[in-house]
Amino acid sequence: MAVYVAEIGGKAVLAFGAEDEFAAKRFVEGEWLGSDLRVYESQDGTLPWDGKTEITVREAQDAERAEWRRSRDEAPVGEDGLDANGLLVYLMPIRDLIGDD
Repeated sequence: MAVYVAEIGGKAVLAFGAEDEFAAKRFVEGEWLGSDLRVYESQDGTLPWDGKTEITVREAQDAERAEWRRSRDEAPVGEDGLDANGLLVYLMPIRDLIGDD
């Protein structure tokens, strides 16, 4: 499994694992991702995605890959038996707008 990064407007937003570049591109095209990106706020108070800007994919750089692997290795294995390879690691400070009061 390779590690890829979703970029929005030239900013690295999140790292994730995918089998290949085709799978990575399909992953970021999912409607659920756009929905997720609209419930988080970045450190500067803006949403990571405006719903219009293209989300692009590239292979992760060494530091991004290391961050994803570190987070994967620290993630608990769920009771459902799923491993942490499906982990999304945000590469920018974010705040959950739904979970925060």
